[in-house]
Amino acid sequence: MVVLIVSPSPFLRKLIKYTIEGPNIFSLEAANSQEGLALYQTNPISLTIMDLPLAAQPALEGISQIMSLNNNAKIIVTGIYSQSASIAKALELGAMDFINKPFSQYEFRQRIYNILQGQIDREFF
Repeated sequence: MVVLIVSPSPFLRKLIKYTIEGPNIFSLEAANSQEGLALYQTNPISLTIMDLPLAAQPALEGISQIMSLNNNAKIIVTGIYSQSASIAKALELGAMDFINKPFSQYEFRQRIYNILQGQIDREFF
C-alpha cells in the first residue's frame, strides 16, 4: 500500500512517514501539490495526506486535481483549527477527514486505519 504525503515541511513529512510506515505501508513524499499530483498520476496511491499550510490555496487546488483524476481518492488533510475556511473547503472538495496539528501518533494511525479499513490488516498498525 502506498501513501502519498504532501507538505512543504520536511519535518512534517518525516514525522508522518515515521508514524505510518510499516511492513506493507510505504510512503512517497512531495513538497507541494504539483509534485504530489505527478506522483499520484504515476503510482498506485491508496491514500493521500495533504498538509494545509497557512497559504492553503495550492493544497486546495491539489485536492481538486486529485479528485478530478479519481473521484474515489482517499485524502486526509492536516492543519490547524484556525484555518476553518480552508478545512471546510478541503472537505467540500472531497477530503475525507481533517487531523489537527499537533496530533498524537496513535490517533493519526487510528484515523488512517479507519479510512483504509478493509484494505490493510490491522496488525500493521
